[in-house]
Amino acid sequence: MNLTDVFKDFCTELSKRKGFLSEDNIRFYWFASMLKQDNNLNHYSLEEPYISLADKELDLVYENDNEILAIEIKFHRNPSKIPFPHPNSAGAIFDDIQRLPLWKSAKSEKPIRYFF
Repeated sequence: MNLTDVFKDFCTELSKRKGFLSEDNIRFYWFASMLKQDNNLNHYSLEEPYISLADKELDLVYENDNEILAIEIKFHRNPSKIPFPHPNSAGAIFDDIQRLPLWKSAKSEKPIRYFF
């Protein structure tokens, strides 16, 4: 998986987006950009649970013959006129960053690259 090409395609497609934009939209755009390089859906897993942490899930796991990519995606927005709780948002980001390297594959010993 060439992540430079994925990122370029992701940015190009996202720049064309009109209307409402949520974290799920961001995830889908990223997934669609990856899918252009590898359309084998068996290589992808969404919301895969952490083995060691109850009730925690990783946004996207990509596994091919050589490696595993563990990807956490965050996109905070403020659609209302109510002040945005930046400390809470920052806390959620730091929590995800701290938790990300704890994700391990239940079925493979392949090298894992982590992305946020």
